[in-house]
Amino acid sequence: MRKCFYTSVILISIILLFITFTNSIKHNLYSGSFHTTRLVNTILPQGWGFFTKDPREANVYCYKYNNGNLENMIYTSDHYVNLFGLSKKSRMIAFENSMILGQIKKIPYQSINNLKNDHAIYKVKCNGLNYLKEGEYIIIRDEVPPYLWRDFKKKEKTFIHVRCIKN
Repeated sequence: MRKCFYTSVILISIILLFITFTNSIKHNLYSGSFHTTRLVNTILPQGWGFFTKDPREANVYCYKYNNGNLENMIYTSDHYVNLFGLSKKSRMIAFENSMILGQIKKIPYQSINNLKNDHAIYKVKCNGLNYLKEGEYIIIRDEVPPYLWRDFKKKEKTFIHVRCIKN
């Protein structure tokens, strides 16, 4: 009885993995109908996209700015604030952060050394955002140097000061 159960679990797992893999690839010999593909993408929306992130992509951090104090808004997935990966709040904040940055045509990042001095504040609309409400935010961009230059070339962090307003 146990052997039959284990065999069926392994067989079902292999079939589900095969269906997920074939439906994540666009138009192939094994891809199912439109409805099957839509169902699989609804259950597993990420697909295989996590393999495609460029490791040299700049890290972006978002801080809420309150009277000179900075409060971190984006935590790593394994942080206790995100319930050790169960909460997707930081991912949504990062997504909303990219929506805010998309409103600025050419992002004029400034040196992090100018953070204490007078600097430009850019106004953006925060309509439809759930986590980044009205207020001021500092968005810091940290360039990742190539692996071989990591000990020699430290790129300076840059930032942009954004004020979210409702319209």
